[in-house]
Amino acid sequence: MKTFAYTVIVVIAIISATRLFVVFGSSLSSPSRLANEIVDQARTAEDAFSDGNYKEVLLILQSEIRGVSFENMSASQQDSYLMIGRVLTLSGNLKNGLDHFKLVTATEELKHDRPKLYFSSLCGIAHILIRLGKFEPASQSLNRCYNFFRPLPDEHPSNYRNVFHLKGLLFHEQGNLDEALKYYNAALSNWHSSDFLSAVNRAATLNNIGNVYWKTGQYELALAFHERSLSLKRKVLTQFHPDIATSYNNLGVLL
Repeated sequence: MKTFAYTVIVVIAIISATRLFVVFGSSLSSPSRLANEIVDQARTAEDAFSDGNYKEVLLILQSEIRGVSFENMSASQQDSYLMIGRVLTLSGNLKNGLDHFKLVTATEELKHDRPKLYFSSLCGIAHILIRLGKFEPASQSLNRCYNFFRPLPDEHPSNYRNVFHLKGLLFHEQGNLDEALKYYNAALSNWHSSDFLSAVNRAATLNNIGNVYWKTGQYELALAFHERSLSLKRKVLTQFHPDIATSYNNLGVLL
């Protein structure tokens, strides 16, 4: 499971709230009907994400930015653009995902005007580089993110935890399992909330810790962490989501 992508649901809710404000502030004659449509759309997006239906989520996000160039986007549209990059990454479309993130980081003024957006995109680039096996540039990108978010854990809690998770993933892919475990545990210790986003993020970290223990032959610990991961996933994802199948497969190997 690729943790950061699930923040798309939070952004969809923010976008929907923004659109709701616009509707009620306009002179449209039937705001309640349009408001219900917006609420239904947001709920459909969450359902689609819970099912792993990334194509449907992409369609919803792309409708927010259609026909608008990046430099002319509102803040909420820029957030949608970032989320599209994350969903593309989740669905395996790494090239287009990378293009989305690079366009954001190429806009230098965002580093000062919207630093969270800028550095979140940099984390997105690092994640894709890790998946492509380009570890040195991935490490450089992650270190920049780490240096930005580390002094601000309370201001950017999800990004702060995600950097730890990605640093764990980087070491994991390089075969440095002790360092991977250290950073995964650091990420895990900073997830205290029980909301949807925290649950799926925590499940991803638990899954990866289970994989580390499996690789080191500590099968009882691996089993325990994979069972905890599956338990969290089943609370927030439907039985059709591919991550549920992944967890069952991991448990099948261990049992």
